[in-house]
Amino acid sequence: MLPTATTGRAGNAGFTLLELLVVIMLIGVLLSLVAPGLDRARGGGLADSADRLCLTLNQARQEAVLTSRPWRLEVDPAEKTVRFRYRRDEEFIPLNNPPFTETRLPPGIEIAELTINGQPVAGSGQVYLFPTGAQDAFSLTLVEGERRRTLSMGSVGAAEVRHQ
Repeated sequence: MLPTATTGRAGNAGFTLLELLVVIMLIGVLLSLVAPGLDRARGGGLADSADRLCLTLNQARQEAVLTSRPWRLEVDPAEKTVRFRYRRDEEFIPLNNPPFTETRLPPGIEIAELTINGQPVAGSGQVYLFPTGAQDAFSLTLVEGERRRTLSMGSVGAAEVRHQ
């Protein structure tokens, strides 16, 4: 009987250190690719919150013009909420349809500064959007740790987000 070549590990049922390191490295690479997507899917993050609020504010500006009704953005830093209302008759009515329902900022994101028409606002504030296309100029700074995003809007024109 002739000796045959063995292709497996005779009597050694473990993995080599090199094989373990390769598997750990592949898992790390996959996690680094998936983790940012998970953060976006959950709706968190400073950039996502600032961008979403900017888009909603610009949509509210357009709705004020299209409906010929004044709209109002209410910002409450203590509660970390923003809400939109529109004027019907003599009072402002809350909106119950997304994206204009009351929105609470995600955990870890704070309202650092609020300025309306050039004046710093210590507590909650109201920004008016008029059917003529004019509006209150304002600036709202959101912070998450060391990162900052400032949402700003002039007396005319669209809102925009600046990275600081």
